[in-house]
Amino acid sequence: MHTVKIGSLRLEVGSLQESVALVRRRLGGQMATAASFGFLNPHVYNLSVAEPGVAAFLQRCEAVCLDGVGVAVAGSLLNRARLPRVVMHHVFDDCVRTGLLRGRVVLLGLTAAEIGQARQHLARAAPSAEFVACHHGFLPDRDYVAILQEHRDADLVLAGMGTPRSEQVLLLAADICSRALCWHVGGGSLRHWAGTKRRAPAWVSRSGLEWLHRMAYEPETRPRYTRGLARFVRHLLLPAGPPPGGHPR
Repeated sequence: MHTVKIGSLRLEVGSLQESVALVRRRLGGQMATAASFGFLNPHVYNLSVAEPGVAAFLQRCEAVCLDGVGVAVAGSLLNRARLPRVVMHHVFDDCVRTGLLRGRVVLLGLTAAEIGQARQHLARAAPSAEFVACHHGFLPDRDYVAILQEHRDADLVLAGMGTPRSEQVLLLAADICSRALCWHVGGGSLRHWAGTKRRAPAWVSRSGLEWLHRMAYEPETRPRYTRGLARFVRHLLLPAGPPPGGHPR
Protein backbone atom coordinates (compact mmCIF):
# COMPACT_ATOMS: atom_id res chain seq x y z
CA MET A 1 0.00 0.00 0.00
CA HIS A 2 1.10 3.59 -0.66
CA THR A 3 0.19 6.62 1.43
CA VAL A 4 -0.78 9.40 -0.97
CA LYS A 5 -2.32 12.84 -0.82
CA ILE A 6 -5.01 13.75 -3.33
CA GLY A 7 -6.36 17.23 -2.78
CA SER A 8 -7.58 17.41 0.81
CA LEU A 9 -7.47 13.63 1.31
CA ARG A 10 -4.66 11.49 2.67
CA LEU A 11 -5.26 7.88 1.66
CA GLU A 12 -3.82 4.37 1.57
CA VAL A 13 -4.00 3.07 -2.01
CA GLY A 14 -2.91 -0.20 -3.53
CA SER A 15 -3.00 -2.47 -6.53
CA LEU A 16 -5.68 -5.01 -7.41
CA GLN A 17 -3.56 -7.75 -5.84
CA GLU A 18 -3.03 -5.75 -2.65
CA SER A 19 -6.75 -5.00 -2.43
CA VAL A 20 -7.66 -8.68 -2.78
CA ALA A 21 -5.00 -9.53 -0.17
CA LEU A 22 -6.70 -7.12 2.25
CA VAL A 23 -10.00 -8.97 1.85
CA ARG A 24 -8.21 -12.30 2.28
CA ARG A 25 -6.59 -11.17 5.54
CA ARG A 26 -9.79 -9.70 6.92
CA LEU A 27 -12.13 -12.55 6.02
CA GLY A 28 -9.54 -15.22 6.71
CA GLY A 29 -9.68 -14.46 10.41
CA GLN A 30 -6.19 -12.97 10.59
CA MET A 31 -7.46 -9.69 12.06
CA ALA A 32 -10.12 -9.22 14.72
CA THR A 33 -10.93 -5.51 14.48
CA ALA A 34 -13.20 -3.56 12.14
CA ALA A 35 -11.74 -2.22 8.90
CA SER A 36 -13.08 -0.10 6.06
CA PHE A 37 -12.47 -0.47 2.33
CA GLY A 38 -13.64 1.98 -0.34
CA PHE A 39 -12.93 3.62 -3.66
CA LEU A 40 -12.28 7.07 -5.04
CA ASN A 41 -13.19 8.50 -8.43
CA PRO A 42 -13.72 12.13 -9.49
CA HIS A 43 -17.44 11.93 -8.63
CA VAL A 44 -16.73 10.60 -5.13
CA TYR A 45 -14.01 13.21 -4.62
CA ASN A 46 -16.38 16.02 -5.59
CA LEU A 47 -18.91 14.79 -3.04
CA SER A 48 -16.21 14.46 -0.37
CA VAL A 49 -15.70 18.22 -0.59
CA ALA A 50 -19.32 18.90 0.35
CA GLU A 51 -20.13 15.84 2.48
CA PRO A 52 -17.93 15.39 5.59
CA GLY A 53 -18.97 11.77 5.97
CA VAL A 54 -17.45 10.83 2.62
CA ALA A 55 -14.05 12.26 3.51
CA ALA A 56 -14.23 10.73 6.99
CA PHE A 57 -14.95 7.28 5.58
CA LEU A 58 -12.21 7.44 2.93
CA GLN A 59 -9.59 8.48 5.44
CA ARG A 60 -10.72 5.74 7.79
CA CYS A 61 -10.20 3.12 5.08
CA GLU A 62 -7.42 0.61 5.37
CA ALA A 63 -7.29 0.74 1.57
CA VAL A 64 -8.85 2.88 -1.16
CA CYS A 65 -9.05 1.88 -4.83
CA LEU A 66 -8.37 4.65 -7.33
CA ASP A 67 -11.39 3.67 -9.40
CA GLY A 68 -11.16 5.78 -12.53
CA VAL A 69 -8.65 7.06 -15.04
CA GLY A 70 -9.03 10.68 -13.95
CA VAL A 71 -8.28 10.11 -10.28
CA ALA A 72 -5.42 7.68 -11.01
CA VAL A 73 -3.77 10.20 -13.34
CA ALA A 74 -4.31 13.06 -10.89
CA GLY A 75 -2.97 11.01 -7.99
CA SER A 76 0.10 9.98 -9.98
CA LEU A 77 0.89 13.57 -10.98
CA LEU A 78 0.30 14.99 -7.50
CA ASN A 79 2.42 12.32 -5.78
CA ARG A 80 5.07 11.94 -8.48
CA ALA A 81 4.55 8.20 -8.54
CA ARG A 82 2.73 5.84 -10.85
CA LEU A 83 -0.40 4.88 -8.97
CA PRO A 84 -2.53 1.97 -10.19
CA ARG A 85 -6.07 2.35 -11.41
CA VAL A 86 -8.13 -0.33 -9.66
CA VAL A 87 -11.79 -0.85 -10.55
CA MET A 88 -13.70 -1.84 -7.43
CA HIS A 89 -16.10 -4.19 -9.15
CA HIS A 90 -13.09 -6.10 -10.50
CA VAL A 91 -11.82 -6.52 -6.94
CA PHE A 92 -15.25 -7.66 -5.78
CA ASP A 93 -15.75 -10.09 -8.65
CA ASP A 94 -12.26 -11.53 -8.13
CA CYS A 95 -12.98 -12.10 -4.44
CA VAL A 96 -16.25 -13.86 -5.27
CA ARG A 97 -14.62 -15.96 -8.00
CA THR A 98 -11.76 -17.12 -5.74
CA GLY A 99 -13.98 -17.99 -2.76
CA LEU A 100 -12.90 -15.12 -0.51
CA LEU A 101 -16.46 -13.94 0.15
CA ARG A 102 -17.28 -15.83 3.33
CA GLY A 103 -18.67 -15.56 6.85
CA ARG A 104 -21.69 -13.63 8.08
CA VAL A 105 -22.60 -10.97 5.52
CA VAL A 106 -24.87 -7.90 5.76
CA LEU A 107 -25.88 -6.71 2.28
CA LEU A 108 -27.24 -3.16 1.83
CA GLY A 109 -28.21 -1.15 -1.24
CA LEU A 110 -30.24 -0.79 -4.44
CA THR A 111 -34.01 -1.27 -4.55
CA ALA A 112 -35.75 -4.05 -2.65
CA ALA A 113 -36.18 -6.12 -5.82
CA GLU A 114 -32.61 -5.59 -7.01
CA ILE A 115 -30.93 -6.36 -3.70
CA GLY A 116 -32.94 -9.55 -3.42
CA GLN A 117 -31.74 -10.64 -6.86
CA ALA A 118 -28.14 -9.71 -6.02
CA ARG A 119 -28.30 -11.73 -2.80
CA GLN A 120 -29.68 -14.75 -4.64
CA HIS A 121 -26.96 -14.72 -7.27
CA LEU A 122 -24.17 -14.00 -4.78
CA ALA A 123 -25.34 -16.79 -2.48
CA ARG A 124 -24.98 -19.27 -5.34
CA ALA A 125 -21.57 -17.90 -6.37
CA ALA A 126 -20.22 -17.66 -2.80
CA PRO A 127 -21.49 -20.70 -0.86
CA SER A 128 -19.21 -19.92 2.11
CA ALA A 129 -21.05 -16.63 2.70
CA GLU A 130 -24.10 -16.54 4.99
CA PHE A 131 -26.27 -13.56 4.11
CA VAL A 132 -27.70 -12.79 7.55
CA ALA A 133 -29.34 -9.50 6.48
CA CYS A 134 -30.32 -8.03 3.12
CA HIS A 135 -31.99 -4.59 2.88
CA HIS A 136 -32.55 -1.94 0.24
CA GLY A 137 -30.66 1.35 0.27
CA PHE A 138 -33.42 3.81 1.18
CA LEU A 139 -33.84 3.36 4.93
CA PRO A 140 -33.20 6.08 7.54
CA ASP A 141 -30.14 5.92 9.78
CA ARG A 142 -32.09 4.59 12.75
CA ASP A 143 -33.16 1.52 10.77
CA TYR A 144 -29.63 0.77 9.59
CA VAL A 145 -28.38 1.19 13.15
CA ALA A 146 -30.95 -1.36 14.35
CA ILE A 147 -29.98 -3.80 11.57
CA LEU A 148 -26.28 -3.44 12.30
CA GLN A 149 -26.78 -3.80 16.05
CA GLU A 150 -28.73 -6.99 15.47
CA HIS A 151 -25.81 -8.31 13.43
CA ARG A 152 -22.91 -6.72 15.27
CA ASP A 153 -21.01 -10.01 14.93
CA ALA A 154 -21.03 -9.77 11.11
CA ASP A 155 -17.79 -10.48 9.29
CA LEU A 156 -18.64 -8.37 6.26
CA VAL A 157 -20.89 -5.38 5.57
CA LEU A 158 -21.34 -4.72 1.85
CA ALA A 159 -22.87 -1.41 0.75
CA GLY A 160 -23.89 -0.23 -2.69
CA MET A 161 -26.17 2.78 -2.19
CA GLY A 162 -24.24 5.42 -4.05
CA THR A 163 -22.20 8.25 -2.59
CA PRO A 164 -22.60 9.80 -0.03
CA ARG A 165 -25.10 7.35 1.45
CA SER A 166 -22.84 4.28 1.34
CA GLU A 167 -20.04 6.08 3.15
CA GLN A 168 -22.41 7.44 5.81
CA VAL A 169 -23.88 4.01 6.56
CA LEU A 170 -20.48 2.30 6.56
CA LEU A 171 -19.22 4.78 9.14
CA LEU A 172 -22.06 3.57 11.35
CA ALA A 173 -21.18 -0.04 10.56
CA ALA A 174 -17.52 0.42 11.51
CA ASP A 175 -18.55 1.70 14.94
CA ILE A 176 -21.13 -1.04 15.57
CA CYS A 177 -19.73 -4.19 13.94
CA SER A 178 -16.46 -4.44 15.81
CA ARG A 179 -14.79 -7.06 13.61
CA ALA A 180 -16.39 -6.52 10.19
CA LEU A 181 -14.83 -5.47 6.93
CA CYS A 182 -17.04 -2.50 5.98
CA TRP A 183 -16.78 -2.51 2.21
CA HIS A 184 -18.17 0.06 -0.23
CA VAL A 185 -18.47 -2.16 -3.30
CA GLY A 186 -20.59 0.40 -5.19
CA GLY A 187 -24.09 0.22 -6.56
CA GLY A 188 -22.75 -0.78 -9.98
CA SER A 189 -21.08 -3.89 -8.55
CA LEU A 190 -24.31 -5.01 -6.90
CA ARG A 191 -26.36 -4.23 -10.01
CA HIS A 192 -24.03 -6.45 -12.02
CA TRP A 193 -24.91 -9.29 -9.66
CA ALA A 194 -28.60 -8.37 -9.69
CA GLY A 195 -28.54 -8.57 -13.48
CA THR A 196 -29.83 -5.01 -13.91
CA LYS A 197 -26.62 -3.39 -15.14
CA ARG A 198 -24.88 -4.04 -18.45
CA ARG A 199 -21.26 -5.08 -17.99
CA ALA A 200 -18.61 -3.42 -20.11
CA PRO A 201 -16.67 -5.81 -22.37
CA ALA A 202 -13.30 -6.85 -20.93
CA TRP A 203 -11.34 -4.96 -23.59
CA VAL A 204 -13.23 -1.75 -22.75
CA SER A 205 -12.33 -2.12 -19.09
CA ARG A 206 -8.67 -2.91 -19.82
CA SER A 207 -8.49 0.21 -22.01
CA GLY A 208 -9.82 2.43 -19.22
CA LEU A 209 -12.93 3.28 -21.23
CA GLU A 210 -15.64 2.12 -18.82
CA TRP A 211 -16.64 5.76 -18.39
CA LEU A 212 -17.45 5.89 -22.11
CA HIS A 213 -19.47 2.69 -21.84
CA ARG A 214 -21.45 4.19 -18.95
CA MET A 215 -22.11 7.40 -20.86
CA ALA A 216 -23.49 5.34 -23.73
CA TYR A 217 -25.67 2.96 -21.72
CA GLU A 218 -26.37 4.99 -18.55
CA PRO A 219 -27.23 8.50 -19.77
CA GLU A 220 -28.13 9.60 -16.24
CA THR A 221 -24.42 9.40 -15.35
CA ARG A 222 -23.24 11.72 -18.14
CA PRO A 223 -23.06 14.88 -15.97
CA ARG A 224 -20.49 13.09 -13.79
CA TYR A 225 -18.12 12.93 -16.75
CA THR A 226 -18.85 16.31 -18.29
CA ARG A 227 -19.46 18.91 -15.58
CA GLY A 228 -18.10 16.59 -12.90
CA LEU A 229 -14.62 16.33 -14.35
CA ALA A 230 -14.28 20.12 -14.51
CA ARG A 231 -15.38 20.35 -10.86
CA PHE A 232 -12.83 17.68 -9.90
CA VAL A 233 -9.96 19.62 -11.49
CA ARG A 234 -11.15 22.85 -9.89
CA HIS A 235 -11.29 21.23 -6.45
CA LEU A 236 -7.74 19.90 -6.84
CA LEU A 237 -6.45 23.34 -7.75
CA LEU A 238 -7.95 24.99 -4.66
CA PRO A 239 -5.57 25.62 -1.76
CA ALA A 240 -5.47 22.51 0.40
CA GLY A 241 -7.08 22.81 3.79
CA PRO A 242 -7.90 20.32 6.54
CA PRO A 243 -9.92 17.43 5.15
CA PRO A 244 -13.63 17.95 5.72
CA GLY A 245 -14.73 15.62 8.47
CA GLY A 246 -11.49 13.66 8.14
CA HIS A 247 -9.49 11.89 10.81
CA PRO A 248 -5.82 12.89 10.67
CA ARG A 249 -3.44 9.99 10.41
